[in-house]
Amino acid sequence: MRPFLRRAKPAAAEKAAPAVSGMAEILTLADAELAGARHDAARALYRSALDADAVNVYAHYQLARSHLATGDLPAAWEWCDRGLAIEPDQIGLLLLLAKVSESRGDPLLAVQCYRRILAVDPSVEEVASKLAVQLCWIGRIDESIEQFDRAIAQARDATMIASNRLFTLNYTDRVSPETIAAEHRAWGMSCESKLWDRNAGWDNARDPERRLRVGYVSPDLRTHAVAYFVEPLLAHHDKQRYEILCFNTVPQFHDDVTDQ
Repeated sequence: MRPFLRRAKPAAAEKAAPAVSGMAEILTLADAELAGARHDAARALYRSALDADAVNVYAHYQLARSHLATGDLPAAWEWCDRGLAIEPDQIGLLLLLAKVSESRGDPLLAVQCYRRILAVDPSVEEVASKLAVQLCWIGRIDESIEQFDRAIAQARDATMIASNRLFTLNYTDRVSPETIAAEHRAWGMSCESKLWDRNAGWDNARDPERRLRVGYVSPDLRTHAVAYFVEPLLAHHDKQRYEILCFNTVPQFHDDVTDQ
């Protein structure tokens, strides 16, 4: 029910905490309120649990989750901080504080959280890739690529991790443009191989003089760096020889560039 409690060893404060009658029931009720997004009721119950057991780390964690869900980042950060003061190596709280830090635009603190998690338990999934992204944000590119490589080695499906790694390669001067291009091609072929059979038959017309239909698929057909490259490409296509279609995979992000 509460998988957040992974850690290297039990915290001394938690072992010393007295047994509280009805604590499990209080937390179960609070969890149900939180699951239903009834945050005021959930918070009241978690605080009542803390009134009875001030070192209940789970209640701190859930209060932080609740405040993060409603966008109250300072309160979420405070509850994470309080919980980590009780149990500094609590992985769930460290993951949550890292998420709060990312939302607050504080990649340095997020990096510290992820490094602490890896020191406690290197097997926690996706931490290396999350750390790599934050290292990229603060310009520590070589370390970022190193963590991406580590994450790719650990992941069951590293498609998106490898995509983020390719993006990060654009910021290093230790890899040649030719190598970066080759890595992009290899990634593309890897993705392509999962989507269609090269030996499949197609019923399209084989007339080499026919007008070709070309489709561009992207979540970034809006005010985005991708648009800076795509707009000139679309504008200068030979409309006589090609029929151009654009497929927007994230229609909720729609602006003037999308209309254009």
